Amino acid sequence: ACTYFEFAHAAKTFFSKIFGSKQRVCSILMGATPGCLVTAGRFPMGLYLEIAKRAQERMNGCRVIRYVTASGTDLTFEGPQGLACSEPLKPGTWSIFPPMGINFYPDNSNGVIVFDESTLTGRPLAPVRIIVKDNFVTSVDADSMADAAVIDAFANGRYYMRHAVIGLNPKVRMINAPQFERERAAGTAYLGVDGTGASGRIDRSGPGFAHLDVIFDTPTVYVDGKLFVDRRKLLLLDDPGLHKAAERYGEPK
Repeated sequence: ACTYFEFAHAAKTFFSKIFGSKQRVCSILMGATPGCLVTAGRFPMGLYLEIAKRAQERMNGCRVIRYVTASGTDLTFEGPQGLACSEPLKPGTWSIFPPMGINFYPDNSNGVIVFDESTLTGRPLAPVRIIVKDNFVTSVDADSMADAAVIDAFANGRYYMRHAVIGLNPKVRMINAPQFERERAAGTAYLGVDGTGASGRIDRSGPGFAHLDVIFDTPTVYVDGKLFVDRRKLLLLDDPGLHKAAERYGEPK
């Protein structure tokens, strides 16, 4: 395969480990890759980059981002840093394809996570509530002990809030699509918690070897108290200026 993707980042399956091997590797996730490339890849790159630019302009310099879901998530990210999204490729560089969304990491985060799916458990057998205080996961409260045990066993030191992403691609599939595809969809949101290792301290400079991604399929997102996503509707897609830019590709809406 021309692609490799492994969502549960671990020392044995990390990208550098796989690419440094002389063996051929097949991930079951590869089976979903062609569908993801075909559907989202049809969306005009120029128009996606225009959406990404407007999202970054809206979020640059913001102080607080908040995720809320009907299932019980209420998580606040303070001091979002490192806001990044896809840009036009330059020679010698690489980027995620199809484009994903706008990525950031917080100075601090607090609240409750109740996810729709995780890379370790899939869709949980019953609700899993992850409590976050001052950027660290303080408890995992799961109605299914099987799900709790999997999350606990994967940990490498204390879990901490590594990063978060808001999806921006309007043509990504949501129905019967895997998590790594759905997380790119406009208006979805996800985040990754990671293990500190033996140090017990947060270090985002190196790779994460206990990286657990969780997705929220129908989130509401606030940026400095103003609606940015309303129950998975990415509100900036209603911008008349964006519709004007979209006319060159067809009927805007």
